[in-house]
Amino acid sequence: MGLIDPSGNRVGEPVSVGNPAGLAYGDGSVWAVDSADGTLWRIDPATHAVVAQIPVGAAPAAVAITGPDVWVANSGDGTVSRVSAAVNRAVATIPVGSFPVAIAAGNGGVWVANEGDDTVDRIDPATGSLTTNGGIQVGGRPDGIAAGAGAVWVANGEDGTVQRIDPATDQADGPVYVGSGPEGIAVTPGAVWVANSLDLTVSKIDPATGAVTATTGVGDGPSSIVATRDGVWVSDEFDATLDRIDPKSARVVRALHLGSSPQGLVVAGSGVWVAARPFAAASHRGGTLTVVSDSLPGTDPTQAYDQVSTPAFATAYDGGMTYTFTLRRGIRYSNGLVVRASDIRRGIQRQLIVGPAAAIPDYWGGILGAHACQQHPKHCDLSTGILTDDATGTVTFRLAQADPDFLYKLALSVVAPAPPGAPDRAISRAPFLPGTGPYMISQDRPKASVTLRAQPVLPPVVLRGPASGLLVRHPVRACDQPEKSGIGGHRRPGRPGAPSLQLRSVSRGPVPGPGPRRPRAADRICLSQHSPAAVREPQGPASCQLRHRSRPDHPARGRSPR
Repeated sequence: MGLIDPSGNRVGEPVSVGNPAGLAYGDGSVWAVDSADGTLWRIDPATHAVVAQIPVGAAPAAVAITGPDVWVANSGDGTVSRVSAAVNRAVATIPVGSFPVAIAAGNGGVWVANEGDDTVDRIDPATGSLTTNGGIQVGGRPDGIAAGAGAVWVANGEDGTVQRIDPATDQADGPVYVGSGPEGIAVTPGAVWVANSLDLTVSKIDPATGAVTATTGVGDGPSSIVATRDGVWVSDEFDATLDRIDPKSARVVRALHLGSSPQGLVVAGSGVWVAARPFAAASHRGGTLTVVSDSLPGTDPTQAYDQVSTPAFATAYDGGMTYTFTLRRGIRYSNGLVVRASDIRRGIQRQLIVGPAAAIPDYWGGILGAHACQQHPKHCDLSTGILTDDATGTVTFRLAQADPDFLYKLALSVVAPAPPGAPDRAISRAPFLPGTGPYMISQDRPKASVTLRAQPVLPPVVLRGPASGLLVRHPVRACDQPEKSGIGGHRRPGRPGAPSLQLRSVSRGPVPGPGPRRPRAADRICLSQHSPAAVREPQGPASCQLRHRSRPDHPARGRSPR
């Protein structure tokens, strides 16, 4: 993190805060959330010293201030942490909607944009309780939110729109169409400024009329935006620049090259604090790629990853005769219950009793106790071969003999956790066990779209068009696997007679961190369509929404509002 003065000069020494995302200023401090470690950092803006590190929820994405209270939106577990600035600790945790990624304070509330279910929640800052029942329905994928000019403004990244919420009625007005992928949003008395992340522009809206009065070309990947009296600052995530826009002319008057990828911005006094992450400079070329495995999908470095070494369900493991995994925080069953480490052992025990593995004597033979389970299924107990700790989320597999295919067996769909109370028998009719896949159908609009609701730690996906020609509007993460039907799994039925959908391929780009997902041009999803009569696949990769490369007028080649 660093401080920039009104002229664009760096002030003081940078502050190291891990993996910073959203920023806020209040109670005499600068506050930053670390999306990787689940912490809130408090910085003294005068000395640039770290005052406190405060644990909050999973994958915090944004932060806002009301008086002595600091509010943190935790995208990984669907909560908001209320932190007391007086004691530097979280004093309350408030459940909100799915995948909260943005938060703002003002107009009588703390407002939370939930990207996963297209809603905005309102929290009473005095009581810390939700005042909206089920949330305020807004457009697709609300990624940004700001309060000002007598209203609350929401940027809907999927729809390319901005909506105004009346705080007196908690009702959202009709959409204002801006650029593609609006994300960051800032409000001044005379304008609403919107950073359009996919078409590299900033839209200026008249709050009185709702009309777009100017569109300004900026850098690659504009995400955060803040407004001061003398300028509007925009962070360009993908080309490591910070743009300053003259609010009167709507022209970029300066592009500051940072050398790292800017994330959150906040105004503090006369300066702007910038949160940045490491950035691979575009000037870097060369190097050597050594192929050490013939299982790589290709020699393109963006595709050279191993599904086993980049797990989505667990975050770490070690090998040999003992394998220890740490479950990713925030993974839930489709009924909302949190997946616990002991559920993994219970699920594998069920497989040895009633699953496909029961008919294959040596499939899990390497696990201590597995042979006894198959010989005496009524007394199956894998407590010596699979050690679990629900408090820390660790699962340790102990093998009686080495199994070079063990990790690949764990990556197959037959491995599914089972919640407490799961019967040791096959289930052939409803109610089925809840599933743990990354996506579940939450809305089906015939001949229009299918919305897949994501786990809180994953982004939502919307599939549009008829079943014979679906369009993928947003990419998914690498290593995401479809929810499986059968023992230990559950698939929510679609409309009668319609083919079911299965996410079949994954991102070609690098595996992202736990924070909000940013589109990359090479990302894609392929779909398999299953019906009683036939199984077919789309011809070629499914199309997806891409972010454009830099505009010709960026950053200092002379640009003007469009």
